[in-house]
Amino acid sequence: MAVEDLPLADPVDSLARVIERREMSGCVRDFLAELPDSYRAALMLHDLEGLSAPEIATLLDASVPTIKIRLHRARLKLRAALSAGCDLSRDERSTLVCERRG
Repeated sequence: MAVEDLPLADPVDSLARVIERREMSGCVRDFLAELPDSYRAALMLHDLEGLSAPEIATLLDASVPTIKIRLHRARLKLRAALSAGCDLSRDERSTLVCERRG
């Protein structure tokens, strides 16, 4: 998003939100990269691409129950990794902020 695309009401506040979202996305992306390939693929196809479990099963040549298990386990592993590796909090605007530990 370019600065000229930001709303005119408060471009400084909007820019800060864009930066925070990118930082949060980068943090989550780093932890996603650590997931096993099969978990990461299922999670990204479902949550980022919006595909259904049957569609993912077809693409990955797996059963629907297998895809649902992978999604569940991927979310558990991602949640655990974020909890262990980040201090998650909300700022004064209630935006989720991730600060990596060590």
